[in-house]
Amino acid sequence: MGQYAYEKHKDYDIEFFLIALGDVAKARSINKIAKDLNLDNGYRIINNCGDDAGQTVKHIHFHLIGGASISDHGRFVFEDIVENVPWINDDNFIPFIKNVVKERGVDLIYPATDMAITVLKRAEKELGCPVIASPLQTVETCLSKQKTYNTLKNVVRVPKVYSPTDEVEYPIFGKPNIGHSSKGVAVLHSEAEKNEYLTKNQDVLLLELLPGEEYTVDCFSNKDGELLFSSARVRA
Repeated sequence: MGQYAYEKHKDYDIEFFLIALGDVAKARSINKIAKDLNLDNGYRIINNCGDDAGQTVKHIHFHLIGGASISDHGRFVFEDIVENVPWINDDNFIPFIKNVVKERGVDLIYPATDMAITVLKRAEKELGCPVIASPLQTVETCLSKQKTYNTLKNVVRVPKVYSPTDEVEYPIFGKPNIGHSSKGVAVLHSEAEKNEYLTKNQDVLLLELLPGEEYTVDCFSNKDGELLFSSARVRA
């Protein structure tokens, strides 16, 4: 994008375009240049590091601003951090982030949790700042285990999903439809345990229990959705 933008807009100083901030009159943010070029469908940001990689601007600065709803480890990770951010289910969350984007001149948002990805991606236009994530439909599908199973069931094998009234062979596995870090999961050994689990938890799935080691498959694709790399690993 840098070369393209430079050729299309000769008045843009390429150095400050790459820096994406500054007090010089010609400096423009990445987001501003993308809007000027009508790059609504996306663009790439490429940063060459070192002479052998073709780096010509010897000082390129990307300013990272962290955000956290609680004041704990964030200040040890980011030199510049916005703390006491409203929780993502708070009505003030998006207005708060929108204000930070405006006041701090934020060009890109990198969400760090599943729920944050979804909430921020839904509000991308309102925020006026690109949210680095998959398309909204993909994000919402991946957030919900039920939607993920429905999407993949004709492609790969997925666990059988039971309704609360199905006759099942115990044990079975209960897990939240939306969740992470194995929170709220349980192995259910009887009808009584199942009913107690459903009473105490909302929006959960009842699944066949899959014994044995758990595997994760890491995949890396290009912007066209073509698989470039995949590797399976045992979950720790």
